[in-house]
Amino acid sequence: MRDSLWKQPIFRAAQGVLNDMKVDVPGVLLNVAIHRANTEGFVTAFYFFEPATAGILSTERSWANSEWAKDRVTADPRRTKYLDDLKAWGKSWAPIVYAYRATANHGATEQAASASDH
Repeated sequence: MRDSLWKQPIFRAAQGVLNDMKVDVPGVLLNVAIHRANTEGFVTAFYFFEPATAGILSTERSWANSEWAKDRVTADPRRTKYLDDLKAWGKSWAPIVYAYRATANHGATEQAASASDH
């Protein structure tokens, strides 16, 4: 599981930074991703969570054999609730990510308009 994730360029770069900082990456992480795209560009934010911090221990194995795989996770009410909580967290943070993008664009537009007035 870990090997396939860390082969992706963005995660390989992150792993290099974590290694430089001497951070031990847990074997089982779940993520919430928030993606925003429009004609001006895109932004994707990944937030990683370690189920063990919530007392949910997992065995590191391939995703297909993981306790977190879609066809297995519903067998464990604690895991299901944990995923539901992560989804709710992501939905609560998505507007903040979206607002930041909109605010960043709005600020750039205001600065350009202000500069052209002078």
